[in-house]
Amino acid sequence: MAKIRSVKPDNGDNKVQSEQPNDEVKVAENSAVDEKAEAAKANEKAEAKRLEEERVAKAEADRIEAEKKAEAAKVATKNADIAWSGVKDILTKQGLTFDKKIIMLKENGSVSVKGIVSKLESYRDIMSPKSIAVTPAAGAAKNFDLLATLKSVTNEADYAVFKAKFDLVNAYFKEHADDAYSEWLLHRFDTEWIWGKESLTAYQFLVTTITMLCNKVTRAAELKKISLNSALNKEATKLSDTSIENIKKYYRS
Repeated sequence: MAKIRSVKPDNGDNKVQSEQPNDEVKVAENSAVDEKAEAAKANEKAEAKRLEEERVAKAEADRIEAEKKAEAAKVATKNADIAWSGVKDILTKQGLTFDKKIIMLKENGSVSVKGIVSKLESYRDIMSPKSIAVTPAAGAAKNFDLLATLKSVTNEADYAVFKAKFDLVNAYFKEHADDAYSEWLLHRFDTEWIWGKESLTAYQFLVTTITMLCNKVTRAAELKKISLNSALNKEATKLSDTSIENIKKYYRS
């Protein structure tokens, strides 16, 4: 008679035992994910803090730099005011010839004062009919240099400094109105201009305006013959707003 083997019924314990390791893996994986998430959050906070600190530091550095520039600008303006404050006194001094006044400016003026005097004198000396004849090309180049001087003078942000500089320019034009700074001589090389139509227009408008208005005695009458708005038209001359407003204010005051 064959022996019957008994089979132990499966009550589910084996299944639980086989699934338990998988649950532990899942728990471990979830824990790892949570840790990574926490680490990512911590990194984000640290990065945000670093960026904020950089922003604050940059803002502070920019503020300090802006203050330094503002202070430097004040000092520069003050120095410019001092440098040009004596020009009017010398130019209006009674009992002195124009040449004597220029000598005083050369002897006592600041570097910037002497620089403009030198440029205006150089133009007079070279472009005067009394001097050695200048070639058309050289004459046109000298006119271009004069334009650069006039644009530099009129583009002065400090009106008080501009006025002193422009007083000097007008004094030269008035004193030598029958010489190098006469309107005819100032325009004799216009056809030789090689630096573009816009710069030539600026030169023509500027020197014509100054020759007409440099003399205070006749200025009021001459202003009735000229429209400053037209003569200093920005579209035509490409002069800066500062230059245009300075010149208008100077001749209308």
